[in-house]
Amino acid sequence: MYKSFRNLISIVLTCLSVSTLFVAEARTQRGANAMDLSQLEQASRLVKEAITLDDNQPEKAIALLKQALQIYSQVNRSADEFVLEELGGLYLQIGQYQRAIDSYEKIVNLSRQNKYRSIEQRALNELGYAYMLSDNCPRAIEIYQQALAIDNPELSPIENNFKSLSDIGTCYEHLGQYQKALEFHQQALAIAKSNNGSINESINESINGNLDIKNSLIGIAEAYVGLGKYQKANEFFNLALASKARFTDGNDRAKIGLGNVCKKLGKVELAIDFYQQALDIARQNNVKEGEINALNVLGNTYLELGQYQKAVESFLKTVEIVKRTHHYRGFLTALNGLGKAYEKLGQYKLSIAYFQASLAFKMQSSDRD
Repeated sequence: MYKSFRNLISIVLTCLSVSTLFVAEARTQRGANAMDLSQLEQASRLVKEAITLDDNQPEKAIALLKQALQIYSQVNRSADEFVLEELGGLYLQIGQYQRAIDSYEKIVNLSRQNKYRSIEQRALNELGYAYMLSDNCPRAIEIYQQALAIDNPELSPIENNFKSLSDIGTCYEHLGQYQKALEFHQQALAIAKSNNGSINESINESINGNLDIKNSLIGIAEAYVGLGKYQKANEFFNLALASKARFTDGNDRAKIGLGNVCKKLGKVELAIDFYQQALDIARQNNVKEGEINALNVLGNTYLELGQYQKAVESFLKTVEIVKRTHHYRGFLTALNGLGKAYEKLGQYKLSIAYFQASLAFKMQSSDRD
């Protein structure tokens, strides 16, 4: 699912130990009420079933987790954070951003009540990310600043601050404030290098095997594109691509960045070639989000060139991926693109249908439970 393997393991371990944990609590609080214990065992089974489902069954996983959450809330609240975190990630996957926001806000409130600072910080970062995906970057920045204000001595600088700084940089990119974006990505890079023990090494020496450094370089390059400093942008995109050949994470994003530089310089055919390379890399590595990004940028480029049938083909491939995998990131872009392309082709019924679907999806993303 959306969670890292480390978080997934923590949830599994919690599920495996939950019966023992609640037995002890129930004995002291309720005299080992048999009904409570039976309910908790049922909730544990529901959570374990949810997190072992295939990635393309998010709706089923959500239903199971909501059942478990209802049981935990009736009997004992100590498992709420784990279930809510997984729910939040699933809601992000299917594009229901407001429900993800609601889940992460509950975790923040629970962690503050229980003074769990590390959980609060992680939840704030996830909450900020949900706001960023919902196109509310000013609010996302506020949330990330709250995460940065938490000084947790148990965590390394990379765990404390890297994600917040990096994502603030991305938010400023979305807001068109590229100088601020550059500054925050540079701060994130400094932390990534420090954590890697390579603060005094050159970028070429320190990047191999370090995804945080690589992503920071790409973020810096994207900020330079926004600032119109295309030579610097190329330099940093190519630095990111210079890591070990087997270390391909992020290469699709860097290739898209190089394509964007070419398009800015009027080299559209070369841009399309880079976008196609990005698509090939994403497919080879089974990175669905990267595949969708590459298809959408190809579709938009074909729209700009007046090659409307090719645009339709690219956007329809995005729709097919979404239907197959239930990963909805980029879905709205594809629906809008199809509406525009079919309008240009004179197929107005299809155009209206896709614009209506786009509006419906956007409204769904702001729905609450």
